[in-house]
Amino acid sequence: MVLASVPGCAGTDYQAVDEPRGEVNGRSFEFVSTKPDGTEWTFRVRGNALWVGYVEQEKSGELGSIQLTGGEQRALWELIDVVDVGGRRKGRPDPEHGTVVLRLREPGARGRHQTHTVNVSRRTDDDDVIALANAFIDLVEKHKKVSPAFCWWRGSTTTGWRRRRPRPGPSSPTASTAAAATGARSRAR
Repeated sequence: MVLASVPGCAGTDYQAVDEPRGEVNGRSFEFVSTKPDGTEWTFRVRGNALWVGYVEQEKSGELGSIQLTGGEQRALWELIDVVDVGGRRKGRPDPEHGTVVLRLREPGARGRHQTHTVNVSRRTDDDDVIALANAFIDLVEKHKKVSPAFCWWRGSTTTGWRRRRPRPGPSSPTASTAAAATGARSRAR
């Protein structure tokens, strides 16, 4: 009988790093905004990588990956944590106004992952979700020079689709986090 020793085949030692490039066993997050007309924007975050794809009318494509800076990564993951996908009700799709699907995948015990998925109406007044959406828009505009074609419905009148900032408050963690993630710009469309 011949015994062979193969170095490196023992159990893997996973360690957290500050900028996990290409990390495949860590947390990931997906934000998918779908309008009633079928327009869809998808944002996937893993470590310091942000991938963006879209479907508009009969055209689909992707803007590809964005390598986030350390500050952008921390600010974006902080906004994701504030949204608290795992602590939300599952919600249901909103065929009239469109739906945002939030999906968080986290490492669990024994190498298995837990996935939490919730649906939020695009006609939301949830400042945390709006701040996260605005952060995605700002990052894509900054790195890809493209404005994602999804915005939020505001109010019940025919004011139309427009982007809006969350309501800032003196003790609002969302407002300060959103300002940090977006460079403190304030604009409406």
